[in-house]
Order: sequence, then C-alpha cells, then structure tokens
Amino acid sequence: MHSWSRCPQVKNTDPKILGEVNYRNFVKSQTGVDSPLLTRDYPLLQRVKELKLLSKTAESGLLSTLEAQGVTLSQVEKALPLAEELGLIDLLLGNGNFLLNGVAPLAVEPAPILLPLLAKAVGVPGSLYKALALGLVGLEGFIIYTNDSIAVDALTAVPLLLAGGVLFTLGNVLDGLKSA
Repeated sequence: MHSWSRCPQVKNTDPKILGEVNYRNFVKSQTGVDSPLLTRDYPLLQRVKELKLLSKTAESGLLSTLEAQGVTLSQVEKALPLAEELGLIDLLLGNGNFLLNGVAPLAVEPAPILLPLLAKAVGVPGSLYKALALGLVGLEGFIIYTNDSIAVDALTAVPLLLAGGVLFTLGNVLDGLKSA
C-alpha cells in the first residue's frame, strides 16, 4: 500500500489522477502534451497579433520618445556584438522554453497597458531616477537609525535597496542613452 493512501485526498480523488505519475499520464491522455509544465508552448506571435502590439507600440509614443532620447538603430547595431561577447545569445538559447512559457506571457499580456507608461518612463530624465534611488536608500538609513528591531530593518532593507538599485541602474541607462 502506498504511503499516500492514508491521505484524506484518497477518499475524494479519482485513482487515475492520484500521484504525480498518474496525473501526468492522465493529462497526457487528455491533451496529448508530454511536458514538465503540462502545457503547450505560449503562442507568442499569435498573441502579439491578437493584442495588436506593433500598432500599439507605434501609437504609444515609445519609439519617438526613444528617438528623442537619442536611441538609433545604429546604436542598437553596435550593441549586438557586445551581447554576443557577453554570451547573451547562448543564455537565451539555453533558456528558450523558460523564456517562451515563463517570461513571454508576463511581458506580452500586460503590454497594451504598460507601453504608454513605458514611453513616459523613458522620457523622464535619468537624474530623477537616481534621485529616487538615493531617497530610497536614505529612507532605509532612517528606518535603521530610528528602529531597534533587526527584523524590521531586514524586511525593509530588501525591497527598498532592491528598488533603489533598479532605479539607479535605470537612471544610468537613460543617461547613457543620451550621451551615446
């Protein structure tokens, strides 16, 4: 007798799907898919077409904002060999399934809402992001100085310093685009 036979789920669950192997076999028989994620690949191009993301990208003002920031196709072209030297292509190839089924839906599905926000965010001077980052680091310093609890210090440090690092990096990237 299996050790899971004493679990309460045994009484309420069809034996065809009880246990991981049985469940995978059942899903495969129903869907025809044999995958660790038990799913078909995310239909990336189909969703881009359905959401009309290319049109929405043009309408959002993102491209004109990038152009106003000084980003040109020749700059992008110069970055491609650097991406290859850093091994980014191999990284992308090695993680294709994760990118297609994990990252792509998170980027594509909210894109119609996020594109106008991204256009506005790219138009903001990099120094503002750096100032916000400095403010977050200062806030964490204030919390550490005024609070006697190490737990509170630790719980606030992670999100505040992480957000500060992201904002500072974003500010540097935007300033770098202007100077390049």
